[in-house]
Amino acid sequence: MKKSLLIINPYLHVGGVEKALISLLRVLPRDKYDIYLMLIKHEGEFIKYIPKDIKVITCPIRHEIIDSKNQDFISVLKKLIKNKQIFKALEWIAVFFFMEKLKNDIPFSKFIASKQANINFHYNYIFNFCGPNNYTSVLAEHILSCDKRYIWIHNEFKAAGKLAAKYKYRYAKYDGIFAVSQNCLNEFVSIIPELSKKTHLLYNITDANFYYEMAKGKKSFTDNYSGIRLLSVGRLNKQKGFDLAIEAAKYLKNRGIDFRWYIIGEGEERNYLQSLIEKYELLENVVLMGVRANPYPFFRDCDIYIQPSRYEGYGLTIAEAKAFYKPIICTNFAGAYDQLKNKFTGIIVECNLKSLTDAIEEMILNSDLRTKLSYNLKSITVNTTAEIKKLESYIGSRNPEPADQDSEVG
Repeated sequence: MKKSLLIINPYLHVGGVEKALISLLRVLPRDKYDIYLMLIKHEGEFIKYIPKDIKVITCPIRHEIIDSKNQDFISVLKKLIKNKQIFKALEWIAVFFFMEKLKNDIPFSKFIASKQANINFHYNYIFNFCGPNNYTSVLAEHILSCDKRYIWIHNEFKAAGKLAAKYKYRYAKYDGIFAVSQNCLNEFVSIIPELSKKTHLLYNITDANFYYEMAKGKKSFTDNYSGIRLLSVGRLNKQKGFDLAIEAAKYLKNRGIDFRWYIIGEGEERNYLQSLIEKYELLENVVLMGVRANPYPFFRDCDIYIQPSRYEGYGLTIAEAKAFYKPIICTNFAGAYDQLKNKFTGIIVECNLKSLTDAIEEMILNSDLRTKLSYNLKSITVNTTAEIKKLESYIGSRNPEPADQDSEVG
């Protein structure tokens, strides 16, 4: 008899967590699970990539809360006041006090739950895929019923300026905790050692066949540039380090290096980054391309992939570049050494301007180095779909395997 499995995520905008979720949905065995997907908001460029046999179900949170911008505390409060729901606004303040100060989510769950929604269905497993989040966590922990629940760690807490200990009361409610890189796992158990026995290493799914399918027959660059094309993909925010990339581009240009750097993504730093490009007279060297729901033709056709992030949990774009055997330069974030062997399948540098600039210059000028890295990538296993077997052993759906056996990485 098949098990029922519900996965909860806020939305499906373009991002690493969302891409990892789509890959997971693709490879979960249909003969073992009835798979359900619940989104806090049914929106995002990746909605169209949800496999057709996945049952997408309605989120049982009141619409006036779901429809508030970002569903954060202030935006919900403003909306309640604007609608002259003063009593509800005071109640909203009270339940947030219980949740944030007293670590009690029960009043919050009662406040946000829609009375019209059917929440009586009982699941065998619930996955809180995005990690601790007021809405997904409360859905998984209080509103919805299940036998076992699991949560993911997608980022370095300290680098992101977040306190894992703040969410200890939530993590303790889960039967298993999955960290997407060894560094993420190590950091987490050092902060909350009492949860170490149920915290496991589980890499994000890399489904190279999906990437090839998405790239096949699709056009990428259309600007007729004939030099070395650099590519970076990620949200335009401080975490991803694109300000550092533009600074590096300035020095590369001053050194007489011929290149064009394409950055795919959108975010709150777009205007700032564009102003840097104009300030340094890099309009012919750095191109902000905006969102591309299908970036894989660009991975296929670039010459070098660069990820200048200040921190990452895993860095799924590295896995995507590996799938196309691209020479890779990345900064030393949490998942870098999980995915690359330095100077063998990629170059890992410290997150500073000099290290990044020097590595890019060497990679552009040294065609033998690019050839070597690409050749070595072809000798390793890029797919991590075997992580599904580890996942099943952790949740008890198959016979346990040796704990935390790493997939082959480069």
